[in-house]
Amino acid sequence: MELKKISGKEGRILEVLKEALNISTNKAKELLDNFFVYVNNKVVYISSYKVKKDDFIEVLLFFPKKEKGKILFENDDFLVLDKPPFIDVYELQKIYYKNYKIVHRLDKLTSGLLIFAKNEKIKNEFIDIFKEKKIKKEYRAIVYGKLDKYKKLNFPLDGKTAISYVNPINFNQNYSYLKVNILTGRKHQIRKHLSLIKHPIVKDVIYGPKIIKDKRIKKLPRFMLHAKYLEFSYKGKNFKFNADLPNDFQNALKELELV
Repeated sequence: MELKKISGKEGRILEVLKEALNISTNKAKELLDNFFVYVNNKVVYISSYKVKKDDFIEVLLFFPKKEKGKILFENDDFLVLDKPPFIDVYELQKIYYKNYKIVHRLDKLTSGLLIFAKNEKIKNEFIDIFKEKKIKKEYRAIVYGKLDKYKKLNFPLDGKTAISYVNPINFNQNYSYLKVNILTGRKHQIRKHLSLIKHPIVKDVIYGPKIIKDKRIKKLPRFMLHAKYLEFSYKGKNFKFNADLPNDFQNALKELELV
């Protein structure tokens, strides 16, 4: 993916993008919503942001599709999906899996394993499995900075216990590739916990830096977080699921010299 450069323009960023790139309002808004627009190295996502003539604008000109993902397993009770990024769980259900019930959530930009139940009763049974911590959840993340030691992160979030276990897989002076296991499942838990220890996930502009100078990070289409592994027992049977790293994640590892 390449960065499109824009200069010598002024006005609201939404209008600048429409004119300079010859795209519709919706497309310009999509670029902003996906954090693909940089002004003087700062991520800009507010449509009304005012650009000056001497500002330097870069745009990751990419319009991701809302894909349905790959079904890894299905039986009479539930299915396990390898969720693609760029689609919200509720939107995914509404478009592709209308007759299924959402058991748990992944962020819009997070890829990986997601469970849908076949009915309300099964959904509630799975919710109990999650609440009782009878499920193993393992993620992969790429973060800023050198993190070279195992860490147990025990920082309450929203007044509730939140525990994450972080193991480095590979690292260099600027970036680290991590395995993260979570005992609890608070909203944005991994993203918040890693930010609290000053190692936010790369391209996470909500919990990480909004000034991005490394072009390799600018070219990433999303923050690099992937739900890789699930293990649980249901109706007396043990289930294990693994989701391969998607292409954008593998490319990020190569670009950031973590493989």
